[in-house]
Amino acid sequence: MAVSGTRLLGCAPDITMHQKGHSGRLGVSHDGGVAQPPVTDFRAIIDALRRHGSVHNPRPAVPGEFTVWRRRLRQVARLAEVRISVTRGADYLLIENVDYEISAEDGFALTDVIEAHILGGDLSFDDAVHARRRQRLRLAPRLEDGNGVGDS
Repeated sequence: MAVSGTRLLGCAPDITMHQKGHSGRLGVSHDGGVAQPPVTDFRAIIDALRRHGSVHNPRPAVPGEFTVWRRRLRQVARLAEVRISVTRGADYLLIENVDYEISAEDGFALTDVIEAHILGGDLSFDDAVHARRRQRLRLAPRLEDGNGVGDS
């Protein structure tokens, strides 16, 4: 496979970012979560792994032989210098970026989701992250005479 600039050539059908004319970022799905790239768009999968750490798809989404698909995905990942792990479950595929590190905020949000589940609540990860980000934001005091920038 050839590399031209940042574009990988010959690695997958050109279904770049789900549809022609897409802005280059993964969209938001109808339920507010991050839209998963098509299983045949290896470049979009690698991009999502860099940004989000993991991608999941239904197992039947893989066209043809699984081992051939996995080998091609690993080749693209190697060219992009991304270490990946591919897990095949009973009805799902999980692709993970081995070197991805979650932020402390995401870790706390995950704890919030688990706690809500244990207590019988319903909290999505996206809602938990949003709540944690809102907790981090603080309002600045009103600018009045004597506390503004540039006062001497």
